[in-house]
Amino acid sequence: MLGMLPRMRLFQPVRRLHAVRHYTIRAPLRPRRSVNKLLTGPRTIPGSQIRWASTEASPTSGLINFFYGTSLVLGLGIFYLYITDTRANVHRWVVVPALRLLYPDAEDAHHAGNEALKFLWTLGLHPRERPDPTAKVDLSVNVFGHTLDNPLAISAGLDKHASIPDALFAVGPGIVEIGGVTPLPQPGNKKPRVFRLASQHAVINRYGLNSQGADHVAAGLRLRVREFAESIGLGRDKAAEEYVLNGGAGVPPGSLAEGRLLAINIAKNKDTPGDDVHAVTRDYVSCVDKLGPYADILVVNVSSPNTPGLRNLQKADTLKQILTGVVQAAKAVDRHTKPAVMVKVSPDEDSDEQIVGVCEAVWSSGVDGVIVGNTTNSRPAPLPSLDGFTPAEQQTLHETGGFSGPHLFDKTVKLVKQYKKLLSHKPGKEDEAVVVEDNAKLDQKAVEKAEREEPELRRRLQSVLTALDQLPPHLHEHKKTPDESKVIFATGGISNGQQALEVLQAGADMKTTWKEIAPVPTSQEFIDIVLSRTQRKLPTQIRAGFKISRIRGFYTRKVKFTSETFCEKFQAILDSFPRLQDIHPFHKDLLNTLYDADHFRIALGTISTAKRLVETVSRDYVRLLKYAQSLFQCKSLKRAALGRMATICKRLKDPLVYLEQVRQHLGRLPSIDPNTRTLLICGYPNVGKSSFLKAITRADVDVQPYAFTTKSLFVGHFDYKYLRFQAIDTPGILDHPLEEMNTIEMQSITAIAHLRAAILYFMDLSEQCGYSVSAQIALFKSIKPLFANKLVCVVINKTDVTKPEDLDPATRQELEDMITQNSNTELLQLSCITNEGVQDVKNVVCDRLIAERVANKLKAGQASQPGNAAAPTGRLGDLLARIHVARPLEGAVSETTIPEAVLNGTHKRVDRSDPNHRPLERDLEEENGGAGVYSFDLRKNWDLANPEWKYDKIPEIFNGKNVADFVDPDIEQKLAELEAEEERLEAEGFYDESDSMESEGEAEIRMKASLIRDKRKKIMNEARDRKSLQNKAQIPRVKKTRTMTQMQNHLTSIGLAPDRPAERARAQIRNAKPATKATTTDHNGGDGDNGDAMDVDVPASVRARSVGRAPRTNRLTDGLGASATGITDPAKKAKAERMAKLSQRKMNRMARQGESDRRETASLAAHLTVTKRVYLTTSKIRSKNTDWLV
Repeated sequence: MLGMLPRMRLFQPVRRLHAVRHYTIRAPLRPRRSVNKLLTGPRTIPGSQIRWASTEASPTSGLINFFYGTSLVLGLGIFYLYITDTRANVHRWVVVPALRLLYPDAEDAHHAGNEALKFLWTLGLHPRERPDPTAKVDLSVNVFGHTLDNPLAISAGLDKHASIPDALFAVGPGIVEIGGVTPLPQPGNKKPRVFRLASQHAVINRYGLNSQGADHVAAGLRLRVREFAESIGLGRDKAAEEYVLNGGAGVPPGSLAEGRLLAINIAKNKDTPGDDVHAVTRDYVSCVDKLGPYADILVVNVSSPNTPGLRNLQKADTLKQILTGVVQAAKAVDRHTKPAVMVKVSPDEDSDEQIVGVCEAVWSSGVDGVIVGNTTNSRPAPLPSLDGFTPAEQQTLHETGGFSGPHLFDKTVKLVKQYKKLLSHKPGKEDEAVVVEDNAKLDQKAVEKAEREEPELRRRLQSVLTALDQLPPHLHEHKKTPDESKVIFATGGISNGQQALEVLQAGADMKTTWKEIAPVPTSQEFIDIVLSRTQRKLPTQIRAGFKISRIRGFYTRKVKFTSETFCEKFQAILDSFPRLQDIHPFHKDLLNTLYDADHFRIALGTISTAKRLVETVSRDYVRLLKYAQSLFQCKSLKRAALGRMATICKRLKDPLVYLEQVRQHLGRLPSIDPNTRTLLICGYPNVGKSSFLKAITRADVDVQPYAFTTKSLFVGHFDYKYLRFQAIDTPGILDHPLEEMNTIEMQSITAIAHLRAAILYFMDLSEQCGYSVSAQIALFKSIKPLFANKLVCVVINKTDVTKPEDLDPATRQELEDMITQNSNTELLQLSCITNEGVQDVKNVVCDRLIAERVANKLKAGQASQPGNAAAPTGRLGDLLARIHVARPLEGAVSETTIPEAVLNGTHKRVDRSDPNHRPLERDLEEENGGAGVYSFDLRKNWDLANPEWKYDKIPEIFNGKNVADFVDPDIEQKLAELEAEEERLEAEGFYDESDSMESEGEAEIRMKASLIRDKRKKIMNEARDRKSLQNKAQIPRVKKTRTMTQMQNHLTSIGLAPDRPAERARAQIRNAKPATKATTTDHNGGDGDNGDAMDVDVPASVRARSVGRAPRTNRLTDGLGASATGITDPAKKAKAERMAKLSQRKMNRMARQGESDRRETASLAAHLTVTKRVYLTTSKIRSKNTDWLV
C-alpha cells in the first residue's frame, strides 16, 4: 500500500489537466531523488516535469519542419532523376545481376525485363535518355529523308511482339526494330532455347521466330497510333488514325516521335516450304499489307539461323523475286509516305560470290538498303580455350543456335566494307565513260527512233516532267535516282561507342571522313603520348618486399598496357585514312595523282608492320616476365620492352610526317559527290573558268589575270529549279601528251574521265589567254575521247572583246567544223566581265543535264520492256501510273469573251426611278416578302449548253461514288409487292409447322431432350437451394425423412416399377417385428421367406448402421418443446435476444472464454514505457523508469 500511495498521488494532476493539454510525467535520470521530492513536495507538477506525450505532434520549430520536408523532397527528386537515367550504373551493376539471379533461364529474364519496363513506362518511372548540355558533337544523321538524333538502333529480338516500342525509344536510339513477325502465329522452337555465356558477354539462342502473328502486332500498333491521336486532341477513331499515318501530326507514322524511326522485321512462317518462292513471297507480302501502314522501315529477314531453309532464300534469283514483290507491296501501302524496304543478310554468307549476288538482287529490286549481320551458326575464332569456361558454359558452347557477342565485331566491320564497296554505286556505271563513240552514236539514233515512233508518249512524259519541276522542294522525292548508294545498317558485336564509331567510318562515304581524320603526331610526340598515358593510368609504386607474383603482375601490366596503347594508336591511323580499293574511282585516281598511291600504301604498310612488331615485343617480354625472380629483373625487362617499342616508333619518323602532310591536304580538298548533278568547267588556263564559277555560285575563287591561278579543284554549289547542282572548276590543261602532264593538269583529266557531268569547254577567241584559237580547238580534239557519253557545251567567253562573227573565215570555219562533228555539242556565248549570257548559259546547261538524266532513267526503266508492249513499264510506268496531267482544252486556245453590249457601249446602268426598268433581284426580293423570306434563284442565269439542265439535281458524292447510282427508284413499289406476297403466303399457311413432317424417331429424341433439360434445371435448382443454406444449420443425413411418394417418383424417373418396393415398405411398417434368425440369415446371403423383397448386399458381418453427426445441444433450450426458449411472447423473445447479445459484447472485446474468466494480463502504464530516447535502449528505459517503484 505504501508503494501505491505515491503512484496514486502522481496521477491525480495528470487527470485534471488532460482536458487542456496532454502531459506525461517522466522520472528523471536519478529516480530515487525524484521520488523523495514528489513524496515531500506539494501536490503540484513542476514545470520541469511536464513533457509532451509521444502520441502527439511535437511543437518543433517551423524552420526545422521546412528543412525536413525540403530534404525529403530533394532526396526523392535526386533519386528519381538518377534511377531513371540510362547512364546510371545501377542498371548495369544492380538490375542486370538481379535479373540473372532471380531468373536462371535467360528467356525468363528476357520476358521479366520486358514486363518490368512496360510497367515502369505506364508509371512514368522508366529509364530515359537525358540531354547532355556539355556535348559538343552532333550525332544526327539523315536516313530516308528523316534527320535522326543519333545513328544507333536496337535490333530485332528484344521486343518481338511490339509491346514496348515507346519505352525503347525513350532509352535514346534513333531506330527501334521490332519482330520478327510472321504472317501466322507460331510458337518457335522448343524450350530451353536461350543460353548465356556470361564470361564472354555472349548469348546463344534458337528462338526460331516465335511470333504471335502479324494480325496481333498490327492490332497493337493500331491501338498505339489511336492513343497517340487521342493524346494530341484528334480523337480515337479511324479518321484520326489516318490523319496521323499520313503525316498530319508532323511525326513519322511509325515511331510517332521526331528524330526516331520504327522498323518492323518480317519473315515467313516455318511451315511454308522454302522451295516454293511464290508461297514465300506471299508470306512476306501479307506481312507488308498488314504492318506496312504502321512502319517507317520494313526489314525482310532472310538470315535467321534458327529457321530451316530460311537462309537458302539469299540466293540471287530467289532473293530478287522476293524483294521485288515486297517493294511493290510497300509502294501500294495506303499512306502518303511509303515505308522504306531493307533486307537483313547473314554474316555467314561472306564469300565474294554470295555478296555480289545479294547486291545484284538489291539493285535490281529497288530495295532501299541492307542490314549487315545477324547471329551466326559458327563459333568465332577469337573465343578463348575451354579452360576459362565454367562447366555449364562449356556445355552451353556446344548448344545449337545463333551466336551473338562482341567476337563478331571484326567480321561485321569487314562485311560493312565489302557491302559499301558494292552498294555505293550501281554496277557497271563507271564503264559508261569508256564506251567508244560509235556506241554513243548508236544509242542516240535509238533514242531518236523511239521519239519518232512514240511522239504521244514523249509528249505526255515531257508534260509530266514539267509539272514535277514546279512542285515545292519537299515534294521532289521522286527525283531521287535508284542508282544512288544504298543505306547500310550493321548489327553484331557492337558493344561500345568506339566500336560504333569504327563501323560508321567503315560504312561512311569517304568525302565525309576526310575532314575528320585525327592529327598524326611525330614519332617523338607519339612516344611521349604513349608513355605519359602509361604513367598516368597505372600504379607507380612497388616494393621489393612484395610477393614476387605481385611484382611480376605489376610490370607485366605496364608492358601490356603500353603495347595496347601503341597498337590502338596505330590502328586508329590505319582506319582513319581511306582505303584506295574501297572508294570511288574518281577519288582513287585523285589520291593517286596528288600523293602517289605507292607512297601512300608504303606509309600505311609501315604503320601496320610497326603495330605487328610491337605486339611481338609485348608477347615475348610478357613471357620472360613470368620467370623473373626479383624486382630488379622485372624492372629491367620492363625497361627493355618499352625501349624496344620506343625504338620501333622512332623508325616511323618519315612515314608519320608524310601521313600528316597527306591528312592536312585531304582536309583542304573540296567535298565532291561523284553521283550528283555536276557542271565541269575545263579548258586552257586563263580563259575565264574561275570567273564563271564565281558568277554562278558563292565559291570564293581566286581570279587573277595570269595563267595557272587555279592549281587544284574548286567546287561551288547552286540551286536550279529546286535541285542542287555542283560546279567544279578544274585547273587549266595544256595540249601535250598525257605522260608529260603535271599533277595540276592530271587533276582535271581525272575529273573529266570519272565524273558523270555536263562538260563546259571554255574558249577565249580574243587570245588574251596566250593561246591561239587553233590551239584551243586542237586541245578539244585531244581530250575528246574523255567526253564519250557526256553532255558537252563549248562556251565562248570574253564576247565583249571578240565574238565568233569577228573571226577570220578560216578560223571560223574550223570552229564550226568542231561543233558539227560532234552531234551532242552545243555552242554558247557569254562574258564574265559584263555578266552577259552567264545566267542563260547556266540555265541551258542545267536544262539539258536534267533532260539527259531523265532520259537515261527512262531508258533504264524501259530496258526490260518487251518490244510489242503498248504501255511503258519499269520506273516510267510506275511514275505515269501515279501521276495524271489534266489537259481540259486538248490544245485549243481559250479566247476572251466580252458581251456585245459592252463593246457597243449600249450597256447602261439601271435607273430605279424608271417604271419600265429591268427588274433586279432586289426588286424581286421586296415583292416576295423581303429579306429572310425570299430565296434567291441562283440557277436561272446559268449559261449551259441545254437550258433544261439548270434545275437538275446535283449528285451526292460519297467516297468518290455517286449515291444515286446505288438508289433504286422502284424500291417502294418492289417493297409493296414483296409485302403482299408475304401476306398471301401467311394466309395460305406456308409458314405453319406441320406435325406430320416429324418422324417418330425425331419425336422421341425431342421428348428425351426435353426430359434432360428438365432434369438439369431441377439439379441446378436443388444445388442453388443447398448453397442458400450455407449460414443455417445442416440437418444430418440420418435425420432427414423421405416419403413414400418421393421414393416412387424417383424409381419412376429412372425407369423402375415402384409397386412392389412400395408394398414391401407398407408391409414392414404394419408388421414391424424384432429381427429373427431367418432375417439374419437373409442378410447373410441365404434365402429369405420374402423372395420378392428388395435384395440388399450386406457383407458377412452385418454392417453397423452408419452413424450421422449428432445434433448440437443447448442447455438453455433442450427439453423446452416447440417454443425452444420458454418465451411465448414474440416481443419479449426479441428483447431477450438483444440483451443476450449486448451482454456478450464485453466478453468478446476482452477475449473472455466465459463468464467465469477473470484473468488479467500484465500491462504497464504509458508514462513508464514511452519516452524520448537519447542513448538508451528500450530495456534500459523500462528498468530505469521502474526502479523507483521497488
